[in-house]
Amino acid sequence: MPIINAVPSRVLDRRPFTAAMLAERWQCSERHIRNLIAAGDLRAFKVGGKLLRISMDAIEQFEAGSVEESEEKAEMERRRQATNQAAKLARLSANIR
Repeated sequence: MPIINAVPSRVLDRRPFTAAMLAERWQCSERHIRNLIAAGDLRAFKVGGKLLRISMDAIEQFEAGSVEESEEKAEMERRRQATNQAAKLARLSANIR
């Protein structure tokens, strides 16, 4: 009687990625993935103290956050520029008096 694999496919789809697997998914270098992890931008864990793995939850969180983060950075930049412009105008008006 053959042994049937009882692991549901949805469980297999949630298996952690290696840096190489994620680099292929994102079409970037493995080094870039490791840099994101080192910078704390992408969560990862080690298996056996040496093998690096990235959970599907961490990947999905990063992918969702990347869009939100870039929009947030753009808004912060707009605010910074507006603040700088206001400061310049205040200095100019102070010099006129």
